[in-house]
Amino acid sequence: MKNNRIEACLKKANSLPLTPGVYIMKNREGEIIYIGKAKKLRNRVSQYFARFESHTGKTRRMVENVYDFEYILTTSELEALTLECSQIKQHRPKYNILLKDDKGFCFIRLSREQYPRFTVVYHKRDDGAEYFGPYMSAGAARQTLELASKLFLLPTCTRKLEYKKRSERPCLNYFIKQCCAPCTGRVKPETYAESVRAALAFIGGGMKKAVDEMTARMKEYSDAMEYEKAAQLRDKIAAVNRVWQRQGVVSDDCREHDVFTLTSDGLTQCVCVLNVRDGRVKLKESSFFDCDETESGPELLTSFVCEYYGEHEIPPVVALATEPEDFTLLRDWLSAERGKRVSLRCKGRGELPKTARICLDNAEEALVQYSVRRGGRKKTKAAEELKGYLGISGELTRIEAFDISHTGGKTTVGAMVVFENGAPKKSDYRRFRVSVSGGDDYAATAEVISRRLAHLGEKGFERPDVILLDGGSQHVAAISALFAEKGVDIPLFGMVKDNKHSLRGLVAPEGEIDIGKTTRAFRLVYAVSEEVHRFAISYHHAARSAELKTSQLTVIDGVGEARAKALLKVFGSIDGVRSASVEELAAVKGMSRPAAENVKKFFAAIPAEE
Repeated sequence: MKNNRIEACLKKANSLPLTPGVYIMKNREGEIIYIGKAKKLRNRVSQYFARFESHTGKTRRMVENVYDFEYILTTSELEALTLECSQIKQHRPKYNILLKDDKGFCFIRLSREQYPRFTVVYHKRDDGAEYFGPYMSAGAARQTLELASKLFLLPTCTRKLEYKKRSERPCLNYFIKQCCAPCTGRVKPETYAESVRAALAFIGGGMKKAVDEMTARMKEYSDAMEYEKAAQLRDKIAAVNRVWQRQGVVSDDCREHDVFTLTSDGLTQCVCVLNVRDGRVKLKESSFFDCDETESGPELLTSFVCEYYGEHEIPPVVALATEPEDFTLLRDWLSAERGKRVSLRCKGRGELPKTARICLDNAEEALVQYSVRRGGRKKTKAAEELKGYLGISGELTRIEAFDISHTGGKTTVGAMVVFENGAPKKSDYRRFRVSVSGGDDYAATAEVISRRLAHLGEKGFERPDVILLDGGSQHVAAISALFAEKGVDIPLFGMVKDNKHSLRGLVAPEGEIDIGKTTRAFRLVYAVSEEVHRFAISYHHAARSAELKTSQLTVIDGVGEARAKALLKVFGSIDGVRSASVEELAAVKGMSRPAAENVKKFFAAIPAEE
């Protein structure tokens, strides 16, 4: 696309210096719609106007609305990043990553009255109350407040609270020891204030800070011989410790850190943040971005981290499951913002905390749940778009994809994944052990598809609207012949890969179908392709590992494949078999005592691995 305004902006961009700086895009009304930073201003800004057709949908819409731009030169890229973050925070441009939904950030509010109450609100007001946060989701704020209320017996109702008023009958929370029942008029304001103080320490600093403060006050009461007050604090400390122990220690070597992970289903990207304090998970938050509305991959992650720490405290360690756009720059910016050195870890650059795996699992689960909550609105658009490319006239609700995995023609397995309304339906995934050997992928695929068709219409095997194969035109031709033989009429396409084994497009019996890589349809097919490949590979690795373990035992006299599998099933591993006694080995179904003695002699001759 070319018009006079874009050509004028391109001419202006080509005159910019090759120095670091910040650029500010404005629309016709002079409103700021996008702010970015660049290591070389001329190269970065000119890309927007010179390569319009290659941009994502969001970038194309932004460029279409640019009437003019300004820029600010900086002495370094780090200074540019710092300036960019402050400008985004100040102006909140429409096309930048903004980490809030339409309602905004959430806060926990503590009112100013004789019996203060905690509530969750969306806006700070100048009303003399205390505010804690911000929290990126109302769920996270309510979860924190709910736990604090239960631990410190604070009311969650709207009853009038007044000391020495006419007594009311307390509600159920009092009898199950989740409220101190100030509504009865028998709780002194100073006693209630003690609980509020402890809750404030918990909300502001976590369980350890709350316990430390309560322990210090308990000692003061004990020294002053106020044993009743000391006993009340002792009980509160015990309650907090019980919850603390149930949470479990998740990190011993890295007790203060945040973890960021990014995952995508091709249509929506999810960034999950895990806050770990005192070695325990304190908070988990997830944010979602439409793929055609935001940057993707490392660029999104860098923008997200910068925006996130504009509102949150930076810990000494920050871990990213994906390498950011510029590792050194982001690390230096985090250290500058914190005022102390920040250890930035990512895959390939330092050991990730074990919470990274937890965070990634949560991101994947959150993305699935988000897709369900959205009711498939975005997915329906992708399916409608894909129907047009495939020439399908009916509904496109259920997509099934198949892939084959093996090692040199051995341990051949097949995998089937199902996407319904654009989201993975893992309950319908299926795995196949394939009898075909020698690396004949066409025959292996035909065997898997034949077994799948044998259950067509059964529960979990509903008729698909389209079948996708991990392969090219020859795969499609082979399975098309199978469909013709069995009288099956289901649209069939192959997912073609490039020389880097990344999805290039789809192929039909008539030839290859060109699907633009910036379309929703392509992102949906890409998500399907990646998921079926992952599922097939993981099953193959598991099957291969089991075979290797079995083969280690079958070399023993008297132990065949059946006995080897029986031993592994009972003892769980090779080490378990090694440590078992002759009597325990002989007791396994199918084993004999001579075979058990041979097993013991075999392992006695082989030293255990250190």
